Amino acid sequence: ATPGLISAGDPHQEVYPGATWYSGRWSEVQSGTTDTRRRSHVLSNNYRSAPEIVAALNAYSRAAFPTLHHDQVAVRTDPGKVSIIEVQGLTSGVDQNIGRQVGELLAARPPGESYGLVPVSLEKFGVGGATTAARQALHELQPSELTLALTGRTTIPDGDVYLLATAQRIKGTERRLVVAYAADRDYDLVIDPGLMAKLMFVTLSRAQDELVLVTQKLARQRIKVLIEPFIAANLLSGGAGVVTADPVEQPRRQALKPVPVTGETLSG
Repeated sequence: ATPGLISAGDPHQEVYPGATWYSGRWSEVQSGTTDTRRRSHVLSNNYRSAPEIVAALNAYSRAAFPTLHHDQVAVRTDPGKVSIIEVQGLTSGVDQNIGRQVGELLAARPPGESYGLVPVSLEKFGVGGATTAARQALHELQPSELTLALTGRTTIPDGDVYLLATAQRIKGTERRLVVAYAADRDYDLVIDPGLMAKLMFVTLSRAQDELVLVTQKLARQRIKVLIEPFIAANLLSGGAGVVTADPVEQPRRQALKPVPVTGETLSG
């Protein structure tokens, strides 16, 4: 046999800055500009995700990676669910609304079956408020269970816990439910759009049975490439579709009445 090198990888999942070797070689092979002895083979079967989620991933991949896209084929036949929740609310309170939605969705399943995922950071880009609100909601709804935000060098625990994490931290893993949030921030100011698209693909593709995207209603234009393929292909299943969530009621501040001191009376 002729000596050779076999390289396997997924150019959609090069989520580390500068790690573009595989997609570069893939483009050469596909375009025919490289050595004709090089061959490519696409592993198209998806054994992880329900058909609805695979269809959603294909729709997003076609829009975000026009030169890298190849359709995945769902091996599973049992139904899944894809939905988008657009949260209303003023800018000052929208993060708490988003975090509350994330926490409630995760708490509906046992720990160890779900992820709350962000593409870039749990703390930066103004995401910290939503992450804190999600943890608070989980603590209220599942007080006996552990909730862990994988920040810094925190290691993934062996036991079943509720996890909030970034795409890079959970790459290569999977959960029955993935709730993705904070995809609508101004990442383009510091992160290459191509890298951002790959981070989102990793985030979405962790889902086995159900995929939910929680975003701010006013930010649809900012993540148009993410939402529109789902809507155009009629992929939002289970009757959920795009749901507009009501704002979380914030406690109103009440003016305190002045307390009289000795010898004084209240007027009016």
